[in-house]
Parts: sequence; C-alpha cells; structure tokens
Amino acid sequence: VEAPGKAVTENRKASISRARANAAQPGRPGQRTRVTEVREGNKLIIGAPVLFESGTATLTDEAREAILDVAAALRGKLHIVEVKAFEPPALPASGSPFPSPLELAFARSKAVSDVLIREGQIHKEILRQSVAAPIEAQTLPRTASGEPMFDRVVIANLEASTTDYLGAAGESP
Repeated sequence: VEAPGKAVTENRKASISRARANAAQPGRPGQRTRVTEVREGNKLIIGAPVLFESGTATLTDEAREAILDVAAALRGKLHIVEVKAFEPPALPASGSPFPSPLELAFARSKAVSDVLIREGQIHKEILRQSVAAPIEAQTLPRTASGEPMFDRVVIANLEASTTDYLGAAGESP
C-alpha cells in the first residue's frame, strides 16, 4: 500500500524539474552546444568463447589457436572489437594470485587482447576491453551441473568504428 499523497508529491517534483529545465537561463554553456550520440549498432560474437581454468588467466594452446582464428576473421576491418570477460562471483578457495574476481576477469580480457594484438596483428586502437557485470551472469550458458560458465571471455565485433567516436568528440577524423 502506497503512502497517502505519494503520487501528489511525485507530480510536484516532476513539475519543478520541468520548470527548471525550461528556465530562461538554463545554465552555463559548454565548449560545444551540439551533442552527438554514437550508436554502436549490432554486436556480433565472433567464434566460440575463450575458456579458462577456474581462478587463472592463463591461456591454453587451444584457446590461443581459437583467438588467432578470430583474429584472421577480423584482420583488416576497422570496426571496434570488444573483448569481454565475465566476473566470477568469488575466487576459488584454493587461492588465487588475484586480489578480487574483478581483477581476475580483467586479466583474462587482457590476456586475450594481448594475443589479438601481438600474434593476431589486430590494431590496438580498435580493441576495447570490458568486464561483464555480475548480474549479466544470469544470461550465461550453463554447465552440465547447471552452473553459469563464468570462466570465459567473448570477442564481439561492433558496428561502430573509432572514427565515429572521433567525430563525436568534436575532433576531425
């Protein structure tokens, strides 16, 4: 049950916000008066996920080969490539050289990115490393025992290029 008058209070706050937004003096202008929004378009996952042993950021030979296959498909393209790691809920009980699950996920993303750059000859300017929020684990595929597959990194190709962002920043591409 809502508190009496809650809707009235919310309407009053909205009215005040609208009045401030439409004020004659809306505030100090910035350097640029035009705002550009870059829409990255579709995200296409390239290849299979790169899998890691629990608690490690060390690539296996099979993972390295899979990364190089993805690099061959991406080489020469200028679209942004996102290397996204998934943060496990906790580090393994046996101990890990990483201080937190976030640090482990980032190290995995960096390991994949390094192979793409050094061995796969992908330009570092088009790579973007990221770590998925823990809530994203709800969308992960499950193992045979029903657990989400946290120990993974996916490589995605976005429908945006670095020149799109240069133009948005007011710089010439």
